Amino acid sequence: MRLDTGTIHIEPEVSKVRMKRLVTIHPNLAAWLRAYPLKEFPIVPVNIPNTRRRVFAKFGLTHDVLRHTFISMHVGKYRSMGEAALQAGNSEAIIRKHYLDLKTPAEAEEFFSILPKHRCDPRSASSGVTIAVAA
Repeated sequence: MRLDTGTIHIEPEVSKVRMKRLVTIHPNLAAWLRAYPLKEFPIVPVNIPNTRRRVFAKFGLTHDVLRHTFISMHVGKYRSMGEAALQAGNSEAIIRKHYLDLKTPAEAEEFFSILPKHRCDPRSASSGVTIAVAA
């Protein structure tokens, strides 16, 4: 991931379709990454498989809901199936079939406007206690 260039590099070995691609870091993601730097707040916290499984089961979410949400919102905001296909590593035909017109531009704008209000104290993150610190 490169905040300086605004891109996330997806390498083939972690890609669903085994192809290298670049994903654009949207301004709201950049704000989250500045508020919660990965060195202090790793994306994959301890015990995430169990926590994720419980949360997804409780709310009836599928394993790929995060990917599908991003694609749906990207198409809703930018109306570009080609760009969504490049970002997601899909074909334009798949994007059209599964994601076109699922989200309105207003819904997508609201999604891409979610910003952090507070910054968590990293010393308390491992203890399970969250202390909000003004960002």
